[in-house]
Amino acid sequence: MPGFGIGTPIYFAIQAFIARFVYREASTHNRRSPLVLAGSIFILSIVAVFIVGSILPVLLVEAVTIIMYRAATYRNKPPTAQ
Repeated sequence: MPGFGIGTPIYFAIQAFIARFVYREASTHNRRSPLVLAGSIFILSIVAVFIVGSILPVLLVEAVTIIMYRAATYRNKPPTAQ
């Protein structure tokens, strides 16, 4: 079980930024409830820390997921007319 220390508010802030990113992307793709999706990501990431027992693997998985998502959306972006 992870301990609560000085890094806890920092972790919550990082998770808030990730939830904000999820909300923005869900809104961009016209998902039905982007707020519920962002809230679920925030809560599930906190639950994942308790299950895994460490913050670092959870952040690493989230970072890799976001990088892969950004790379896929960049690659599938239609070319702009010049």
